[in-house]
Amino acid sequence: MITSRDLKRAYAYGGGLGLMPFAPGTWGTLGGYLIYALLISVTQRFYLIPWFGLFYLGILASEMMIETLGADDDPSIVCDEACAYALVLYLMPFSWPNIILSFALFRLFDIWKPWPIRSFEQQARGGFAIMFDDILAGAYTLLVLWGFFALYLLLYPA
Repeated sequence: MITSRDLKRAYAYGGGLGLMPFAPGTWGTLGGYLIYALLISVTQRFYLIPWFGLFYLGILASEMMIETLGADDDPSIVCDEACAYALVLYLMPFSWPNIILSFALFRLFDIWKPWPIRSFEQQARGGFAIMFDDILAGAYTLLVLWGFFALYLLLYPA
């Protein structure tokens, strides 16, 4: 019988993407595209309602995995990358170049952790901290992308 603990573990691991032997965070970010595609096809207008549910589930799943693994932010926990990247995809115009560029920027900011991401990560603990530091990486990603879009429109007005 499948328990809620099993479902939380499966979600925390991104359906197994977090168990990949190399770069689990990158694989987890790819899982964010799957979440985006599923949510956008089911409920485009109300996308954020199930997204917030997945964010909350990520907090609960991360808390459980902290207890299980004894590590505060084990690399195998990738629901944070997936959930944050799914939000990035929702908040920008859909195109394959945007998806590829946002993926690269998101991974850069998630690994590099510029201020205030690193200080937040060092000070905060628990499931919310695991989930929210990736939201901050997503915010950096969106700021850079929107900056590119604004610069493009200034240089090449319609």
